[in-house]
Amino acid sequence: MRRLPPALLVAAAGVAAATALSACSSTGGSAEPTWVPSPAQVRGGEGGGGGGITPIVPVPERTSNAPGGGPGSTAGGSPSPSPRRKAGDPFVVATHLTAPVGLAMLPDGTALVGERTTGRIVRVQPVAGRPVPTVRRLTGLDTAGDGGLLDLAVSPTYAEDNLIYAYVTTAHDNRVIDFTLHGPVTPVLIGIPKGRTGNTGRIAFGADGELFVGTGDTGRPALAQRASSLAGKVLRVDPIGDSPRDNPRAGSPVWTSGHHVVDGLCAGPSGGGPFEVEAGTGTRSDELNSLAPGSDYGYPIASASAERLDKVCRKLERCE
Repeated sequence: MRRLPPALLVAAAGVAAATALSACSSTGGSAEPTWVPSPAQVRGGEGGGGGGITPIVPVPERTSNAPGGGPGSTAGGSPSPSPRRKAGDPFVVATHLTAPVGLAMLPDGTALVGERTTGRIVRVQPVAGRPVPTVRRLTGLDTAGDGGLLDLAVSPTYAEDNLIYAYVTTAHDNRVIDFTLHGPVTPVLIGIPKGRTGNTGRIAFGADGELFVGTGDTGRPALAQRASSLAGKVLRVDPIGDSPRDNPRAGSPVWTSGHHVVDGLCAGPSGGGPFEVEAGTGTRSDELNSLAPGSDYGYPIASASAERLDKVCRKLERCE
């Protein structure tokens, strides 16, 4: 599987604002587009509270003849309207999106972007001003508790099978599915617990072609430490959902445990595990982890210990 550099997407949650997103993405191969990074710029913080750095983000070098397919069809048979953008702003390539979460790069350099709350998948060109057609809409989703369409990944053999993978929340569970843009939906990994909150999920193919699946604790921290539960874990399965023989425990998809919510998941280098981003809690800092098979990343045990220490400190009215 070949990897493309992070793709830039500017998305509006509603019709009034646009937010720049950059994400790890997977692609099935083919030629990579040429990207030129914009220079970092230093600017003052709001209210004079210090300086901030504008991150380096990729900008398409080409302004015409962009790669990618023509207008796809929506569920109603018509393409989405062309995006509006600020004149001369090369960063804005799509607007008027609703809760965009998943982003996956196709071999031709275009990006598939999923909307969490609508199940809509659109196709975005790496050049501003192009149409943003809806190419698929997933139905039967449960968007409560941060659920819905939560991530997308492109099959490492996309050139042969045209498969897209998605992590979704249904009325019964969180699960991984696969589909082509015009074909049926097939379950890949089902039975991942769901809850009133903590349904966050991420997926990414590793360098070896296996699929990593990051799951949330569904609002029940104890599940992150329960070996029999798929919640609060990073899982590793093959493209049809079976557990590889070289997983830490035979017959189990669990790769690592002790996670609160897996907010980001990216494939690591060949022969290495993936990288995982995890939001902190009141007693835990945000984390960036290089995942090692069979490892426990401490949630909620470390959090509970910190809470007990905080109570002792407050009781003694001293804590260094």
